[in-house]
Amino acid sequence: FLGRDASRGVAVDLDLKVEGVERELVEALRRFEFLERTIVCALLASWLRDVRRIDAAVVVGLSYPRDRAGIADRSTFEPLVRTGTAVLRGLLPWRVLGMAERAGASALMLHHSVVSAQVVQTCASRKLPVFAWTVDDSETLHAVRSAGVHGVISNDPRIFTEPPEGAHP
Repeated sequence: FLGRDASRGVAVDLDLKVEGVERELVEALRRFEFLERTIVCALLASWLRDVRRIDAAVVVGLSYPRDRAGIADRSTFEPLVRTGTAVLRGLLPWRVLGMAERAGASALMLHHSVVSAQVVQTCASRKLPVFAWTVDDSETLHAVRSAGVHGVISNDPRIFTEPPEGAHP
């Protein structure tokens, strides 16, 4: 797990959703001996920088993109969202390294819709692992694995045992 020994148990992807809890979070990771097995992720680079100021040993991952308006959850905006993510996917290989550097990120956590082989290769050139979120079906799992991601974040572990739709066993 990001070059660390996760053989002692579970590796944790902790997705920070609120500001102001960074110190408590780091202290809890230390107290429960999870610091070595956790990557702290957030959509805001400033939150990740705050975590790293508290403890530089914490592995942090920048999540992208941020849906500020919440339009991705509204079906009426689906064509707009699909077009927008296609544009982001095309621009991301040129932006991704700067984004990670500004956040002090050790990894990138990308929504599956913006993952491409080109962005994974760009990140690999700087030894920056890419994880895809939220992958909840075997077809999407196959697509992000084909792009070369280092890992996936899912709500449904069954996808790791099911073949993609249309695939022959």
